[in-house]
Amino acid sequence: KLLNPENLSAAAMCQTIGQNLGMIIGNNVLLPLSSVEFCNQFIFSHPQKEALLPFDTFLKIMGVFVTAFGSALHLFMKEPEDSDTKSPTLGEIMTMMKKFVTNSKMRNLMLLFCTWNVFICPLYNLFSPMLIRSG
Repeated sequence: KLLNPENLSAAAMCQTIGQNLGMIIGNNVLLPLSSVEFCNQFIFSHPQKEALLPFDTFLKIMGVFVTAFGSALHLFMKEPEDSDTKSPTLGEIMTMMKKFVTNSKMRNLMLLFCTWNVFICPLYNLFSPMLIRSG
């Protein structure tokens, strides 16, 4: 098991930390190292025509890393056999969906998700260039 049952409460925190680290590394490491201007100004002593870490090289490195990590997990981390768990039937799933839809807070959340692209994204796309130009 990746997480013991007593550590399951840490799963969301680990996911959040990983996501934030990915954004930090992507914005503060990948983007500068893939910029020819940044590399020529701060890293290279003589101007170069190619960045230190182009996107295609980064994607190849990450592909190898993810493949190796996933293979290691598959080979060395065995999931226990749960013989007492059973899949829900179609009727049970439909009952759960009915409860999901009749909950007013979930209905509002689904409405927000459905209307996000119609109302919020155009405003975001309208104001983002102005905010970027303003600094």
